[in-house]
Amino acid sequence: MNKNHPRDVSQLPAKLALGALAGAIALTQATSAVAASGVTKMAPVVVTATRTPVAERDVPAATTVITQEDIKRAPAQDLAEIIRESTGISLFGNGVGNRRAINMRGMDARHTLILINGRRISTSEPYFGHSDFENSWIPAEAIERIEIVRGPMSSLYGSEGMGGVINIITKKSLDEWGGTISVTTGQRDDDRGGSESGIGYFASGPLGDKTSLTVNGELSDQDKTEDKDDPDISEIEGKEIAAWGLTLGYAPADGHLIELSHNRVDEERPRDTRSRPPGSILHESTYDLERRTTSVEHRGTFGEANTTLRFYESSIQQKNRTDNVAVAPTDPQKLTDRVLEGFTSTPLGEIHLLTAGVELREETLEHPDMAGGSDSVDNDAIYVQDEIELSKELLFTVGARIDDHELFGSETSPRAYLVYHLSDTLTLKGGYGEAFRAPTLKQISPRYMFFGFHPF
Repeated sequence: MNKNHPRDVSQLPAKLALGALAGAIALTQATSAVAASGVTKMAPVVVTATRTPVAERDVPAATTVITQEDIKRAPAQDLAEIIRESTGISLFGNGVGNRRAINMRGMDARHTLILINGRRISTSEPYFGHSDFENSWIPAEAIERIEIVRGPMSSLYGSEGMGGVINIITKKSLDEWGGTISVTTGQRDDDRGGSESGIGYFASGPLGDKTSLTVNGELSDQDKTEDKDDPDISEIEGKEIAAWGLTLGYAPADGHLIELSHNRVDEERPRDTRSRPPGSILHESTYDLERRTTSVEHRGTFGEANTTLRFYESSIQQKNRTDNVAVAPTDPQKLTDRVLEGFTSTPLGEIHLLTAGVELREETLEHPDMAGGSDSVDNDAIYVQDEIELSKELLFTVGARIDDHELFGSETSPRAYLVYHLSDTLTLKGGYGEAFRAPTLKQISPRYMFFGFHPF
């Protein structure tokens, strides 16, 4: 098992990365190739790399699409287990209870941006440390597909998209009522605990002519696993998850859809451990996690233009408790992102597809070591992208984004990418991009100061 060593983030430079090289030239097999049986397999449609629907063989990036069928073939508890076999993905032990951080192209978790339906979620690792809390935001039963885009994507998504972007796309509403349910159970064969069980569900259907409802949820439990060499402590922490979500859709007219959605995940993670020396007191430490996402979104068509306007909030709160009064729990903290975003895609002539957008984001950290108990920072951005069909075989995508971080300053992230179809089954892709990660509030806020095992 690999483990990351603790690092003092106060030693990180203000600008972590700029000028990441995107995608050395790569030959990829076209996913729309004709199968040996003579049946044509339709290429998956990918939206993450451009914010517009693009056939996978035309995507200006190195991508992987994990479908519902892939997930069902290999039942998994969380995002890390679902994508662990994907190209460019590696999982590393994160130091506490066998947590697993997702690393993409050799960059650690803080350099991978995770989205749900194109909306960023609060990344826990840079704030909470030794965490993988971003891996369990959505029940597997609610996932339609997962799009993995490898390489810098700050030109569309801003900070953190350095190693790449993982976009979890949930199932859409159905024309008629229907759904799925899954039950899982498992047991280790070494009698060290770790038994698990769970149930997940998804249901959707119409509520009249213009309204629809989608619901999903999960109840799962995984026992603690004893350490092989020291049975008094846990090698793997336990997990108990209760999650639910719903989406209400309303179509006021053809080509227009308004969606209101809310997802909630409550989780407990107990483990048996010892306090740091000199006491080394044996105790059970439990983390209580609360994840919330709420959004309202309008998608519309105006002539040839497609638009999206949305406001959403995602938050994650961590609390700790122990069963021994001699061991103090860690400080509670809560991270919240509030985002107002709008973008549009419009064809210009016969060969151009122009996408432009604006994003206004406020990030807030509540922590007892903050002067006043909390601090916030604004990050505003504009971006533009042009997808150019130079010929049927040659596609060129160029774009840039300008971010204005209240404390960090401004950053420009350009990208240029070529896709050349050598044949029906062989495609040549290559490009250049720049990406960055803005400092966290713990790194940059003048209100935050902490003295302890890892001082900031």
